[in-house]
Amino acid sequence: MSMHKDYLKIGFIQTNLDNNLAWGPNDDISLQMKEEAENHVWQEIKKGFHKLYNHHSKPDIIVLPELTLPNAYQSELRRLAQEMNAVVFSGLDWQVVSNSIMNYSLLIVPNKWREEGLKSSLTTIRYLGKKFPANVESITIKSYNKQESKNYEFISDENIYLIDASPLGKIGFAICADFYDLERYVAYKGKVQHMIILAYNQDTNSFYALSEAISRIIMCSVVICNTGKFGDSLVFSPYHDSYKRVIFRNQGANLFATQVVNLPVKSLYEDQKAGQKAKVFKVLPTPFEP
Repeated sequence: MSMHKDYLKIGFIQTNLDNNLAWGPNDDISLQMKEEAENHVWQEIKKGFHKLYNHHSKPDIIVLPELTLPNAYQSELRRLAQEMNAVVFSGLDWQVVSNSIMNYSLLIVPNKWREEGLKSSLTTIRYLGKKFPANVESITIKSYNKQESKNYEFISDENIYLIDASPLGKIGFAICADFYDLERYVAYKGKVQHMIILAYNQDTNSFYALSEAISRIIMCSVVICNTGKFGDSLVFSPYHDSYKRVIFRNQGANLFATQVVNLPVKSLYEDQKAGQKAKVFKVLPTPFEP
């Protein structure tokens, strides 16, 4: 018998950060978020945590978009995660070391996570990296090198991360353009119940279409937390009944938003194991090895 919980509660903080103000304009490119943008986005992050803290259903996991957190505020975000006693996935501003540029997300895990009635006193962190730079990232780095006569290059993270959040299921992870990485889905197929993508993505319709395809191929819920500048954060789950599949979708540009959403865990895990006899979710594509 499955020991999984019925649902994973995931909280969205869709910050609204304008990349032109943060790292631009084109004739004044910066590799680190500018101070005015840092102050703006940090205020939005704090507001988001305040709203989720007062939500009638506090989240187990909180997600924030790619390239959201200013590097100087990592300790403050750990404190907020500790106070909420929630795991946090947050995109970080670029990491610039020597002539290397990395795009990382910060994973924060409080030490008393999911222990009822206990407060966390510590947090553990991990840095989860991006493999493929988006076209805009590559162009920005190239333009900066030309502007400053430098030779910076994007350094890929080749790791594929599998996060065990038992009894709330297992989680696959990607940052924006890595959503197109087919090798990732070979690794995740039959092994995860949730796929979390942190994005700063303008082509939202392509990501929506891909979320349905990936949810069927892997048989998992797909969670996309996109920047509020372009909107369309969403959750897609491969339910048999089509009207249930889009659990959450926040369309519209230039929007700050928060939301708490329930992702299926136990029922999805059981149908993954049932294979062609799945009852609640779409029958697994063949061949499928649970």
